[in-house]
Amino acid sequence: MGARLHPTCWRGSVLLLQYSSIVATSTLLSVVIALPPTVVLALRVSSFTVAVPWSQLSALLAAIYLAVVLAALRPVRRLRAASAVTAEP
Repeated sequence: MGARLHPTCWRGSVLLLQYSSIVATSTLLSVVIALPPTVVLALRVSSFTVAVPWSQLSALLAAIYLAVVLAALRPVRRLRAASAVTAEP
């Protein structure tokens, strides 16, 4: 049988999984929503050229993911602190 996780570890894992699934879903949805209009515009306008500022998009995406990671870790740290206080005799 597998080892049982401490309740705080389990809650923290669930929170991190929840945040990561929300970020993954929102990233996928943003691509699905933004890509078709761009493709249609590129096909309809003959002089349309796609010039994607990849460095700026990468920096924005990294900042968003960092903010989400920090936002996810904050409640996990609170859970650990709360369980440490309640675990003391």
